[in-house]
Amino acid sequence: HLSLLIILAGALLSHLTGRSGTIHLRMNEPQDIAVIKHCGKEYSHRLNFQMLLTHFQVVEDSAGNVVDYKSQFRIEGKEGEVSMNKIFKYGAIRFYQMNYDSDGRGSTLMLNRDPWGIPVTYCGYALLFLSFIALCLRPKKRSTKQSHIGNFRPLSAVRFRSFSASRLSVWLPAFALTALWCLWYFVLDGSWAQIPVLRHPLLVFHVVVIILAYALLLIQTLISAWALATKKDRIISVLRPALCLLSIGIFLGAIWANISWGNYWSWDSKEVWALITLMLYAIPVHSRSLPKFRNPRFFHAYLLASFLAVLMTYFGVNYFLAGMHSYA
Repeated sequence: HLSLLIILAGALLSHLTGRSGTIHLRMNEPQDIAVIKHCGKEYSHRLNFQMLLTHFQVVEDSAGNVVDYKSQFRIEGKEGEVSMNKIFKYGAIRFYQMNYDSDGRGSTLMLNRDPWGIPVTYCGYALLFLSFIALCLRPKKRSTKQSHIGNFRPLSAVRFRSFSASRLSVWLPAFALTALWCLWYFVLDGSWAQIPVLRHPLLVFHVVVIILAYALLLIQTLISAWALATKKDRIISVLRPALCLLSIGIFLGAIWANISWGNYWSWDSKEVWALITLMLYAIPVHSRSLPKFRNPRFFHAYLLASFLAVLMTYFGVNYFLAGMHSYA
């Protein structure tokens, strides 16, 4: 909870103190005017330095597919270069490749200045990651009292050194589903690689972790359906590890977006629905403060209904809403 408060504080700092905009460069024409966007408004701002575009290149592979865009420029005698997923820093300002002119002699760069929000937010990410590790490794205290959800025993309560084959069988379908999906997406399909900005190692980790989380939530949905149908309460749950993976996947995507576009959160429709999904599935783990979730029937019914958020995030956003993730 503390890490989430730090992340929110970092986001607030980014909103209040951060600035972003664009600068359009033409070959061998000095430029020091940038268009700044803040709080829905645009205004021209004169920089305290001049930029000079010296070279622009569209990089293609042997098949003729565009794989990168590169802009080379000079700032106050200092040479710089930006390309897709490769930024250039000048003082507290970071430059990103954004667009280019049709004649190949002009380039539009995004610039971002956020010296306070990003460090605070990343500290929150790191603290949250350490919290997940502590949560998974914390030993379960034995008690004769009733568990949080009747006789329900969460998977997080099981120590890893006593991980039996029966419990391993819960995880294997999730890894199998993820492996098949990644085989199709990254090897057989390959459409993601045709978009230059997606050619980044963090994309692979972001997508794999998210899909693994969705696979675990699918398995949790099947477990809950079986529990409701058979009226069994003592069932292993994969909710907590799924929450950990979903959170890590979202934050990996935020870091990748910050590297690629200079903005770790843009309220894109898929980002918003991923956050909604995370929050919906985080509610049942607070059974101490929400006694209703101690009832196994209500707990499983809630998880069964919550899977609709996963379907909306993964499928519905692509068909009903627009956004940067339309390629996904």
